[in-house]
Amino acid sequence: MAWLRVYSPVYDEGVDKWRFLYGDHPIYADISQTAIAHDATARGGALINDLYKVKLQVTQHLTKGGNLR
Repeated sequence: MAWLRVYSPVYDEGVDKWRFLYGDHPIYADISQTAIAHDATARGGALINDLYKVKLQVTQHLTKGGNLR
């Protein structure tokens, strides 16, 4: 389990990725398999710093410069 903090709220329920803070790092997280967007829309939106406790799968990739991201 992980805590994600809303970094940049989205008000379109059809958007698959939201921007969150994971620790101190901004990330894009795919929320398409969750009710986060629906629940936030029902409440009137999500605010910066709203917290969500989620089951999170983390993936990494190599950048063109050879660094892990």
